[in-house]
Amino acid sequence: MASNILPCDICNLRALSNPSVHWCQDCDEALCYNCEEYHALSKSSKGHSIIPIIDYQKLPSFVANIKHFCEMHSAKYQNYCQKYECPMCYKCIQGHAECAKSILPLEDVVKHQNALQSFHTLTKNVADLEAKIRQMEKDRKNNLTEVINRCKAGRKKIHNFRLKVNNHLDTIKFPQYYFFYRYLHFDYTQNLTIG
Repeated sequence: MASNILPCDICNLRALSNPSVHWCQDCDEALCYNCEEYHALSKSSKGHSIIPIIDYQKLPSFVANIKHFCEMHSAKYQNYCQKYECPMCYKCIQGHAECAKSILPLEDVVKHQNALQSFHTLTKNVADLEAKIRQMEKDRKNNLTEVINRCKAGRKKIHNFRLKVNNHLDTIKFPQYYFFYRYLHFDYTQNLTIG
């Protein structure tokens, strides 16, 4: 666990060993608590993006390894050459004179990339939402069909049960009615012959 703790880069230059708690994305340096306070108050670094060192360590290596400074001039990247697709510092522009029309401020390129990424994300989210809505409609139709089928099956069961009950009642009542009918018929015919 101790190997994951980065020392403060500024304290390291002063031969001190303080653990870092923040990461400055603009300076590409780890900062301890005290150095982060000074860093936030300094005019030159006041607007820098500072994140907790824990969040920086969670970044994928390809993101953490992105260079913010030109290796030839040790100056911060400020521009982007669309022709060669590379970031440039202000000193690199002189070497790219033929690319003058294709050089853009790096902030504009990043904003455009962020907007493009947001658009792609939004498009994907809308497509996912449409797919979910279609699935919900399909499920609703299936549920409705299932309810209708269950109602039909229930009605059929009720109808069959009613037929069984009626048949059963008919079998029970028929002999009684038959006996009662014969008794009445016999009594009626006797009264006619007597009277």
